[in-house]
Amino acid sequence: MLTDEQRAAGWIEHVGGPCPVPLDSRPDVVFRNGSTPVQGMIDAEDWEWDHSDDDFDIIAYRPENPHD
Repeated sequence: MLTDEQRAAGWIEHVGGPCPVPLDSRPDVVFRNGSTPVQGMIDAEDWEWDHSDDDFDIIAYRPENPHD
């Protein structure tokens, strides 16, 4: 579950399923274990968006900033 502060910073909860952003975008992600890999460096199509109940399920994402 995200905090109000995380939501205000643009994070969106993800419960598994299809990729919620354009495949060629580079979103920030948070894994179930709380880690945040190198942000904004990997195309969305290269992440595993489905959940398999492990530490590396994506539980939140922040869309790529189009102004970067």
